[in-house]
Amino acid sequence: MSESESEQQKAVESEFREYVHGNLPNQDDEPDAHPWTGIVQDRQLRDVLAFCERHYEPLTDDAERTFEDTGVARSIVKDHGTHTGTDALAAGNISQLSFFSGLVSYKKDVSGMKVLMSLQSMIENIPVFIGYVYGIMGSGKTDFAFLLLEVFASIYGRDSVYMAANVSSDDLDEEIDHYSRIVEQLEERRERIQAGESLDPFVIVIDEAAQIFSGSGADQHRAKQLAKLLKLARKSNANIILIGQDGKDIDASLRALCTVFIEKQSQKKAVFWQDVKDRQGINEMMSLSGIPPTNYDDYSTYDEGDFVFDDEDEEELPTQADLDDLARQHNREMMAILEATKDEHGMTQPEIASLYGYEDGKAVRRAKRDHEDKLADLGLLTDE
Repeated sequence: MSESESEQQKAVESEFREYVHGNLPNQDDEPDAHPWTGIVQDRQLRDVLAFCERHYEPLTDDAERTFEDTGVARSIVKDHGTHTGTDALAAGNISQLSFFSGLVSYKKDVSGMKVLMSLQSMIENIPVFIGYVYGIMGSGKTDFAFLLLEVFASIYGRDSVYMAANVSSDDLDEEIDHYSRIVEQLEERRERIQAGESLDPFVIVIDEAAQIFSGSGADQHRAKQLAKLLKLARKSNANIILIGQDGKDIDASLRALCTVFIEKQSQKKAVFWQDVKDRQGINEMMSLSGIPPTNYDDYSTYDEGDFVFDDEDEEELPTQADLDDLARQHNREMMAILEATKDEHGMTQPEIASLYGYEDGKAVRRAKRDHEDKLADLGLLTDE
């Protein structure tokens, strides 16, 4: 075999490894092979693993979604991979070792790097990043939230970003699971900013936050507390990443305080929206595919993301009238933006009005007129 033929064979073997793990550029479909392909040499054990994968069902909400992600499966594959790799090294089996390395010239780094660059650009262009991540169970919402933390660290330098979350991870500066602790930190930041100090970025992830988003009934007090929290975040230049469920669990007044909504459609796909209503994203900002997993991957998958709302006097919180006003302002601003971008999404004025609870297109035209300054700031105001 010539040198060029040998190099071509190694590239094919490495490429197959990337295919098995779903890492090829533009590979959106699941591979037709299990991830232990080429690693577990025992055929009977491969059959057992495949059987377990087919019949595995998570018994609790915090259990792994697939058998291959369980500790048992990972341990088995790692043990057999150790034997396979050792034997290949001793025998000089370059083909097997090439498969193990998975190094191909266009690997995932290309598409993954584009994703990271797009995320970096978006974060840099949003003064205060208050993102709401939603999607079906198993779509990788928490992993994506920690990927965003990684992007913040890439932009500003890890030592210059204070990172927190209500889940456990050695990659964080602090685990925070009490509302009062966040309020304490944000109020301190606000005071220092008002005193003229320049502060390092602050980012916190609140996982499993859907329980506090409805803003009705028994959750109304919590919704007011969350509104206070998000307002404080804006005033203290603090970034918050909220992880919810399916996009229906967030009240209009709280939507007004978020700056971006991220629909995780699968492990590798996400769409960024300007708003979300009844599970439907509104006015797409960016779409990503080939999303790489985060390197901040030691967070606890068994945490339920508890978040404790300490008792707080109602007088310290926004009133219901304040929340209603936030919702009204948000709806009118979104109508103005949708009218200014109608060539992109194709919605008519009556359709825009109906989406936000108004009867006809007059409300849309008034909203656009009232928000001309905002539209000009966004570069959306054109001469007609």
